[in-house]
Amino acid sequence: MSLAAVNLPKYATTLNGGVCQLGVSGTTVGATALGVDGIAADAKVCYTAGAYGGMVESLMASSTDTAAVNVFVYILSGTTVHPLGIVNVPLSSGNAASVLNVDLINGIVGLPVNSVGKKYIPLQGGMSIKVAVLAAMTANKILWVKSLGVDYVA
Repeated sequence: MSLAAVNLPKYATTLNGGVCQLGVSGTTVGATALGVDGIAADAKVCYTAGAYGGMVESLMASSTDTAAVNVFVYILSGTTVHPLGIVNVPLSSGNAASVLNVDLINGIVGLPVNSVGKKYIPLQGGMSIKVAVLAAMTANKILWVKSLGVDYVA
């Protein structure tokens, strides 16, 4: 007996991801005050799930800042903010041979794990992962976050 179309499992097969950047040359990224709708002048979208949802498996952060940066990671669903956590990114992470970049997902407590023990962030269709900084970054410094995930297909 085969499953009805509504009961067929969804598989994550379509790669999705991108890079978001906080800060540019000549400016300072300020501390972010998030409104209840997830709007913040300096918050950036790092990943948006496809129509059937998806899962983010990696959020790699690197920084040129000469001070540590506290990064606020959250899910934005429409206008609803779902905070995931705050992760510290040490100075020059991923920008100096002695300081590795940081996977923000590893710094968030309570996320589910996949079959090989790696944490991931599950998302429903259209939800976005956004990042912001909690305190002003040093002028002319940049924080990059590279997302990698997969979208579900029907």
